[in-house]
Amino acid sequence: MERISNILVSLNIEGMTYDVGELVFNNQLIYFRYHADFIKSGLNLSPIRLPFLFC
Repeated sequence: MERISNILVSLNIEGMTYDVGELVFNNQLIYFRYHADFIKSGLNLSPIRLPFLFC
């Protein structure tokens, strides 16, 4: 059985589909990473729990 290392996350609002980001499994931890194009859209799903981080 193949292990899943990432899951793509998308959002459908009123017929528009947005590629939000992905959940990544690495070293027994799960991380969420926004796609750059979604950040540019300005649609922040959870500004407190999943803020856009700019490095």
